[in-house]
Amino acid sequence: MSKTTPRVRRLMSQANRLAEQNRFSAAEALYREIAAESPDIPDVMLAMARVVRDEEERQDIYLRVLEIDPKNYEAKRGVAGEVMSVWHGEDDPNALPEIEPAIVKPATAAPEPIHIETFAEEPVIGEAETEEPGEVVGLRCNRCNKPITIKNSVHTPVGYRCNDCMRELEETYFTANMWHYLVSGFVGFLLALPAAFVMGLLSFWLVAIFAGSAVGTLIGRLAFRAAGRNRGRYLPIFVAVMMIIACIVAGLLTPGFLAVVLFAAFAISAAYYQLR
Repeated sequence: MSKTTPRVRRLMSQANRLAEQNRFSAAEALYREIAAESPDIPDVMLAMARVVRDEEERQDIYLRVLEIDPKNYEAKRGVAGEVMSVWHGEDDPNALPEIEPAIVKPATAAPEPIHIETFAEEPVIGEAETEEPGEVVGLRCNRCNKPITIKNSVHTPVGYRCNDCMRELEETYFTANMWHYLVSGFVGFLLALPAAFVMGLLSFWLVAIFAGSAVGTLIGRLAFRAAGRNRGRYLPIFVAVMMIIACIVAGLLTPGFLAVVLFAAFAISAAYYQLR
């Protein structure tokens, strides 16, 4: 099954909005465009089946979905003729489906009970986003429309989003490459080593506490500038590790190991905060 791309998710969102506005011809055209690009996504095929007018074509779509996902509940119902198209007219939101005249039966025949069947949507199973197979979910990502759970989602000001979409958005924020990691890590090591060495020689823990915060802030800002003001997902951790190595070296070469430890704790915390 092909994986949805940001473009496909964006087009799906537009097509879904058109269908909600009863602009079925425009929604159908957009669904066809998406299906041409990504023919192996069941959600796209099912959405298109809801708006097409031709019954035979709708049946063909449900059969193609079952070839991709033999257990698809909506496709099975569609093949059985239990799912009706939402198409009522040429983009007329007020149009109603044509009602066939009732057949009057002879008086001798006992009236058959009228059975109105309502089709509640089958609970959505988010197999890709749940930790336990078959776990029932009640949410969908507001960006890609993928089934998600509260546990495996992120609550944003605009709604719930899946971890994949959040990671894609974060990738646009984290632009640091390997060179930026190396340069910023070298700056962190080069500045932390002499500062920790001086703290070890002074061996005065109170000075180490106050100096650690100030020096750590300075190291964080300089490392950020050395990286070209590019942020990386693991850049703060990498710089912190290089500072730890520098403080270990200084602590082994000076008598004031406790002062170096205190300096390292405050300096690394301050630098990490600057690079987040």
